[in-house]
Amino acid sequence: MADNVNIKDATQTTVTIATNDLGAGVQAQAIQLLASDAATADDRVPVSATNGVLVDLGANNDVTVTGTVAATQSGTWNVTNVSGTVSLPTGAATAAKQPALGTAGTPSADVITVQGHGSGTALKVDGSATTQPVSGTVTANAGTGTNTVGGVAATDAAVSGNPVYVGSRASTATPTAMSADNDVVPLWLDRNGAQMVHPRPAATATLSNVSGSATSVTLIAANTGRLGLIVVNDSTASLYLKYGSAATTTSFTYLLQPGATWELPDAVLYTGIVTGIWSSAVGAARVTELTS
Repeated sequence: MADNVNIKDATQTTVTIATNDLGAGVQAQAIQLLASDAATADDRVPVSATNGVLVDLGANNDVTVTGTVAATQSGTWNVTNVSGTVSLPTGAATAAKQPALGTAGTPSADVITVQGHGSGTALKVDGSATTQPVSGTVTANAGTGTNTVGGVAATDAAVSGNPVYVGSRASTATPTAMSADNDVVPLWLDRNGAQMVHPRPAATATLSNVSGSATSVTLIAANTGRLGLIVVNDSTASLYLKYGSAATTTSFTYLLQPGATWELPDAVLYTGIVTGIWSSAVGAARVTELTS
């Protein structure tokens, strides 16, 4: 059949309609779609032989889909506003907040703890797995057992090894006095190692007289500041002098013959009470006490 079809309109006028002959007696008429508010023929609705009629879905292209839609993942998916139950892989973290580990040299803002287990492997934090450098001062405790410092030298045996000697300051001159009481003072030796002794100076001498007595009397009271003591037996009787109280002719420290002079030894500076008793009550004891 040829293209185009002739038909009559309402006035019985013949009108040719443009059609396409599709064969088998079928004629297809081509039509144009215009927008509802079209003002001219240029407002035609676009039609494509490949895509068909293009449909306007509205300002947001909103389309309601029912049923199941298959989607293929590509790139990064950001999933928000999820309702219902979401299945996670086995072992996935489920905490609402995951700790931030931070970067090297910067502490994490979140607290991360390590939980121990009795049968687990120790977490090494002491550097025992490798040699560690040490700088600054290290304090070591002696601990228990025997700790040998230097060599060992047995009594009455030749020195061996490197024993620690006890020494002192060698000087031929008198050392300078320390600045205050309770300061540490080194021992004073001469260059041959002999102990040097420097007498303590006494600036004050206090004299007293004690009459001879056949009963015990106090020659001098105790005095911790005493630096020296001199007693002269100015009597024709013997004087029994005692370190301590209640001297008798059988309980005494020194026996001074008539006219004898006794001086307190420097080696033992006795500062206690000194008493005396005479073989007869004549004469007197002339006592001089030295203090600083």
